[in-house]
Amino acid sequence: MSGERGLRLILLHLLSQGPRYGYQLLQELEDVLGRRPSPGTLYPLLRGLLREGLVEARLSSRGGRIVKIYSLTEKGRGVLERSRREVEDVLYSLRALHMARDAGFDDVLRELWGLVRLLPGLGPRERVEVARFLSDLAKSIRGFRARLGEA
Repeated sequence: MSGERGLRLILLHLLSQGPRYGYQLLQELEDVLGRRPSPGTLYPLLRGLLREGLVEARLSSRGGRIVKIYSLTEKGRGVLERSRREVEDVLYSLRALHMARDAGFDDVLRELWGLVRLLPGLGPRERVEVARFLSDLAKSIRGFRARLGEA
C-alpha cells in the first residue's frame, strides 16, 4: 500500500470517530504517525477526499476564527468499512513501530521488524505481539545493563 493510501485511510478512520478541524487532524496524525505531517500534505489529501465525496466540510467559528470542520460521509464510511482490514494493518504496524522506537533501539528493532514483515502468514495482530516481545526484550536488556553498571 502506498503511503498516501495509508494516510487517506488513517484520515477516514480518525473522522469516523467524529468531526475534526484541520489542526486537530494534524495533532492526531502526529500521535498516530509519530511525526506531524505538513499542512501541505494534509490539506491536499482532504481536498481530494472532499472531491470524492468521502468527507464533507462545514465552516464553524472556533475561538474567534472561522475553521473548516471535516466529517465522514456515508460513502466515506463505506470505503472505510470495505478497507477495515487494511486500516487495522496500517494502525497495528504503526503501533509496532512506535513500540520499537520507544524501546530506544531504533536501528536494530527496525531491522528485526523488517524481517518480521517478511515472515509468511504473520498477520497484523501477530506483528504487534512480536513488537511487544521486542519492546519487552529491549526493556529487559536496559534493566540488565543498568544492574551491570551498578555492580
